[in-house]
Amino acid sequence: MLLTGIAALVFAANPNLTAQQAKDIIINTTDDIYHIPWNQPFVGQLGSGRVNAYRAVLTAKCMDDPNYIGELDLMVRNSMVDYGVEPDINTGNVMWNSSEIWVRNNAGESYIDVHQNPEYDPVNPNFVNVRVTNRSCVTSSGNEQLKLYWSKANTALSWPAPWDGSLTVGNNVPLGGEVGSLTIPSLQPGQEAVLEFEWMVPNPQDYIDLNPNPWHFCLLARIESNDDPMTNEETDVVITSNVMNNNNIGWKNTTVIDVNPNTPAIGGVVAVSNPYSQSKNYSLELVVDQTDRPNVNGKKLFEEAEIGIEMDDILYAAWERGNKKGSHFKTTHNPKKIIVTDTVTLIDNIQFAPNELGSLYLTFNFLTKELSNKHKYTYHVFQKDLSNGEITGGETYKIRKKSRPTFTADAGNNKEIYRSESVTLEASEINEDAVYNWYDVHGNLIHTGTSITVSPQFTQQYKLEVISNLDGLKDYDETEIKVNPYRIETLVPNPATAQVTVNYLATDATSAYVMVVHQNTGNTSNYIIDPQVFSHTIDLSNFASGLYSIVLVCDGEIQESKNLIKQ
Repeated sequence: MLLTGIAALVFAANPNLTAQQAKDIIINTTDDIYHIPWNQPFVGQLGSGRVNAYRAVLTAKCMDDPNYIGELDLMVRNSMVDYGVEPDINTGNVMWNSSEIWVRNNAGESYIDVHQNPEYDPVNPNFVNVRVTNRSCVTSSGNEQLKLYWSKANTALSWPAPWDGSLTVGNNVPLGGEVGSLTIPSLQPGQEAVLEFEWMVPNPQDYIDLNPNPWHFCLLARIESNDDPMTNEETDVVITSNVMNNNNIGWKNTTVIDVNPNTPAIGGVVAVSNPYSQSKNYSLELVVDQTDRPNVNGKKLFEEAEIGIEMDDILYAAWERGNKKGSHFKTTHNPKKIIVTDTVTLIDNIQFAPNELGSLYLTFNFLTKELSNKHKYTYHVFQKDLSNGEITGGETYKIRKKSRPTFTADAGNNKEIYRSESVTLEASEINEDAVYNWYDVHGNLIHTGTSITVSPQFTQQYKLEVISNLDGLKDYDETEIKVNPYRIETLVPNPATAQVTVNYLATDATSAYVMVVHQNTGNTSNYIIDPQVFSHTIDLSNFASGLYSIVLVCDGEIQESKNLIKQ
């Protein structure tokens, strides 16, 4: 059925072909599959390869009209719907998530086109794969160059800095540089090639003073050829327009978040900056990818996970200068950290000084009570220039969650105490390494640890937050400490003969009295007391010997009772 469909496309592109010619085109334009290790024992037994509909149709079209795309045109796609037309209007706003650039931590894995985060190793390189496609009717010479550059992840990158290594921080630590240059092999119309670059990933410790959390990289691929020059390239401006207008340029600015016990990093840093030499105002939009469907429970990513945005001092100060405007987030005990509450979150009116660079740390803590069997999510950060509304750049986060046994936070049962008493809150420990945070009713962090002793003066709720150190999985529980403000403190003396002094607390009551109840006969005597006075003496000379209950009643409700022996 697939081959029939491709044959129909081939004939549609060139109706003058014979059946044999169409068959030959489809066979001769297949992609090699024998370089894949699992296929190597079966060389020659799996046919001519994997059909390539794009190459077959383009070949047929070029046979019919050699001038269809008569000049050499090589491309690095921005997305699966990018066909190399300039400008690229199909990809949409996310120009930095090229499907044709991917990192593998091991050599020879170009056939696995799943992007991995680069991993630092002082000896062993990572490997960047870039796919180049010839979209023209002209066979390339084989002299064209593919150059690859890196920069620290940033939502406002220009050209040529920082890719050329000219921007540095700290002790002359570069914010970017060239990975290398490779010669693109000769490509026939529609043919593609994957070029593998060795890359010694910069040491993350060099950037720890800027942000101590995991901070990955942007990659920029550029085809350089005299036969296929850049169409409309500008310098010293954000590169978003260059990527959109030039199919010779491909851009990857993607952080992978693997949510599993083997990779405890639950987020990634991205720089947010002003690349211009004058002050400018920006906004950040954090968006659930429009193709991301809710999970089986109808919950979207921000409902299944707690998405945290933690700003560094520079970015927070720039936001403060703009009066901390925004929408669809809630604050936390940390003023620099906010929590996403909707599909689109806006951090607005960020007022940057010239060439100022800050950063944010975006985290994803999945909630045990909201977990589903969904495993893949996509989230974007967009930076926009408020003077013209244009997108300066952004970062894409690919979240890959693995199933695992969960846990439940347990803050213990509700308790009741009297005012001025203390009580210890004790969290049930889970069977893995975890952080236990306690918060008061206002959301202030009051303690980190499994237990805390508190002395609330009024009834209070306390929230327990349990965060797994293995993968950031999180759960909450609450407990209430009910504080009774009324109490009988002492009966002096006890046993008593002639009189007894009742020492009490009742200052919050509007009215109060003490009942003296004989426990055998039930005879009762009431004594009105002053709530603002802390003791009242009762004459017992007319009371029979026996056991009595001294009962404190405030605002019409019994609060406490103590036993008294009358001798």
